[in-house]
Amino acid sequence: MNNDIDMAITLDTFRPYYLQNFCNLRFKQSATPIDYESIVDDPYYHNIVDYRLVVLRANRIGSCTKSIDEIRAVLAMLEEELGNGV
Repeated sequence: MNNDIDMAITLDTFRPYYLQNFCNLRFKQSATPIDYESIVDDPYYHNIVDYRLVVLRANRIGSCTKSIDEIRAVLAMLEEELGNGV
């Protein structure tokens, strides 16, 4: 569900803004502002960035941490089952 929400937000909000205000887009790497000063002063851009950070902190970090903990527990059980546990 989080992936669907993230994708909808990205397609509806972030992508149009970036396509209008950035060039040299390199997927998952970088983008160059068309007019750096206007972006620095744009409260909408700052809201987009702040909102994205809030969403990531609320939804991604916690779920990733929980997944990592569960993966470690499964690995420990596998090692114990295989006789490699300490």
